[in-house]
Amino acid sequence: MAETIALAAGPGLLVLWTFILFVRPLFRIFKGYFTFRATVAGGREVSGRVISSSYLREVKGNGTVPITMKVEFENFSGAAVQTSFHTSDTRPAERRFDSGRTVRIQLNPGAPPGRQIMIVGSQATLNPKVLLPFLLVFLAWLAGLAWVFDIIWRGAGGNLDALLSHLPESGEWQGSGLIFLATLIFVGALFKILGASFSRKNDTRLRFYGRQAPARITGVERTGVKVNNQPQVMFHYEFTTHDGRKVSGSERNIIDILDIGKVHDIKEKEILYLPDDPSVSAWLENVNQDPSSGVTGILKGVFYLMFFIFTCIYLGQLLYFLWPGQPVSGI
Repeated sequence: MAETIALAAGPGLLVLWTFILFVRPLFRIFKGYFTFRATVAGGREVSGRVISSSYLREVKGNGTVPITMKVEFENFSGAAVQTSFHTSDTRPAERRFDSGRTVRIQLNPGAPPGRQIMIVGSQATLNPKVLLPFLLVFLAWLAGLAWVFDIIWRGAGGNLDALLSHLPESGEWQGSGLIFLATLIFVGALFKILGASFSRKNDTRLRFYGRQAPARITGVERTGVKVNNQPQVMFHYEFTTHDGRKVSGSERNIIDILDIGKVHDIKEKEILYLPDDPSVSAWLENVNQDPSSGVTGILKGVFYLMFFIFTCIYLGQLLYFLWPGQPVSGI
């Protein structure tokens, strides 16, 4: 039974990585392409001002160039908010997105990430220079897996029992794999809990619907968490809603070690809160930051790296035992 589970785990890991590396990205690409028109139809146009912009490669002529920009606009509650996003400039020579320029943008809070804020007139395209090589690598990956499976299966004479007989009777290597897998699950759960303390899951709703108000700082305390040796500090604050209610909130910030002595000098901050649920609030300056995943993304990347290393070790052992020419267990 243990040998069967150990054998099945190999193809299972390969199927999982095939999904992560190829199937999921392709699904997202084509889904975004074919649902683009529906996404645009459900949006609302507003005027925005470019705060900053940067082309991701040298501008030559009028060819399409990827650009990242930060734009300030008025949200659905009338608050001036900022956000960063990527797009492609089809006419870069005109410098339409230089700092200070006015642009028309489309807001669609219900769209998938990456489509919630777009320049009016944007079009969905499939870049063959990226898509075709990716598809070729995917096909090569599938062909390679088929080749390896065929060699192993033929080497066992097309018999599952013969294939299982190549696995060692000792359960030490399966046991070490299970221990590593259990450790990986534990670390993943730990990273998820730790990442939750840095998560800013409400920022998107606040960016679209948040109402601005001044907040009075009522308390400051360290959380005990450090990032790159920079302490995390929790600020407690109180603000008054548009209908006169007093509401309390808190915000976690990473503070430079040189500025840690100045945190008590902070007396007031501008915040955004949801008019229909004032318990959801955050500092305006934090909502305006780049909505990239930050610390949460780093933790996720470390977990995937550990998972990849475990997969390589486990599949390497399995391949060593199953490859034709290896001695059969017990002989």
